[in-house]
Amino acid sequence: MMIPLIFCGLMLWVGFAAHADTLRVSLLTSDTSLPYKQLSDALAANSNQADSSFRIVAPGEPHDLRVVAGVKALDAELNVVGKPILALMLPQSGYRALVRSHQGEVASSAVFLDQPRERQMKFIRTVFPAIRKVAVLYSPDGKDNISAWSAAANDLDLTLIARPVAAPEALFSALEFVLDDADVLLATPDNAIYNSGSIRNILLTSYRWRVPMIGFSQGYANAGAVGALFSTPEQIGTQAAELIATYAQTGKLPAAEFPRTYEVAINYQVARSLGLNIPAAEVIKQRMSAAKGGAR
Repeated sequence: MMIPLIFCGLMLWVGFAAHADTLRVSLLTSDTSLPYKQLSDALAANSNQADSSFRIVAPGEPHDLRVVAGVKALDAELNVVGKPILALMLPQSGYRALVRSHQGEVASSAVFLDQPRERQMKFIRTVFPAIRKVAVLYSPDGKDNISAWSAAANDLDLTLIARPVAAPEALFSALEFVLDDADVLLATPDNAIYNSGSIRNILLTSYRWRVPMIGFSQGYANAGAVGALFSTPEQIGTQAAELIATYAQTGKLPAAEFPRTYEVAINYQVARSLGLNIPAAEVIKQRMSAAKGGAR
């Protein structure tokens, strides 16, 4: 069901007199689901600090920066010529596709939803030290990322098996093609492939092929992926607050970036059913931090 875009300024109204040099920030989210509320709460907590350089304003009030969360919210705001935009909670490929489609008419930056490729591959190498081949499916919007995925895999002595999915009806033939030769399937936040209508069958298919799947949220691990590497909405909100503070000081948007902090989730029941012995999540994070090379 389509949910209308929701302005969150009212519920985030900070309730104190702003100093003249405090940056005014409007906030728009794609819907009212829990992840967006958690993100909004994190931004509100940062704006409420006594030394904060910004405040969230109510809908319709004058503002200096627009913060948008989700693909639908960014698409709506890019149609409006106005103040610069900081986009959150959307994948790198989706952000780039939308910005290209609007031909750069509005200054923008982002904190992406997906993890750096180097961090993803380090996670896979840490969880599965003996594997060699990593499968990735990608839609047309994600084709520009394949060379980066391949380079990150090669740096850790891994081979990338990538397959395009040009249309929904081609999904499962592409999935079976990569599963036939892969040691692990890496899901990416590409809604054209991984969505509510497809994820259950993708998980079941990978399980039948005895190929563990790595997801990009806690929900994927809960649903049956062996593991997931992800950043929480609170972590992204805190990082966004730092970028907003930089903009308040310099008047320039920092370059778009991947999440700096992250979490690890493991579904040990699925791992055991596949005959896998995986360390505790905290041990995995410690080993990733200690390993050389790549994004930590």
